[in-house]
Amino acid sequence: MQNFGITNESGKLKRVLVHHPGKELELANNDPVAHHFEQPVDVKRFRSDHLELLEHLEEVGVEVIRLREVLEDNKKALEQSLECPNLVFVRDSSTVTKKGVFLFRMGLPTRRKETPVIKAAHTALDIPIVLELKEPETFEGGGFAILENNSAVAGL
Repeated sequence: MQNFGITNESGKLKRVLVHHPGKELELANNDPVAHHFEQPVDVKRFRSDHLELLEHLEEVGVEVIRLREVLEDNKKALEQSLECPNLVFVRDSSTVTKKGVFLFRMGLPTRRKETPVIKAAHTALDIPIVLELKEPETFEGGGFAILENNSAVAGL
């Protein structure tokens, strides 16, 4: 039985892939605009707040799958993750449906290194790739939602 995918945005969250930010988040402070941050990041607070979120998810019974643990045997993907300060926003680079994953090609050039990392994670989790955007196409999953009536919406 498959153990992945969503059918709508308002159902109960059972399982989620997350990336707890590490030292790569500091890259955002070297050039916030290039990484789509309005101002430098308080790295210590960001990491603390994110850890608190993960703890709350686990407290309510959500299975939290940590990206770095999934990739522990993939040195290349782990190294590439250290170049991705926005990787904490895992939802932006892919959407997982009941049929498999849609991999997006990010519009912001500094974010394009995220997709191969996320692709490696989905592969390690045995989630089939059903759509992979290629150049020149770009799309970010943060603006994508599957609705309850088998419809999808996308912000442009």
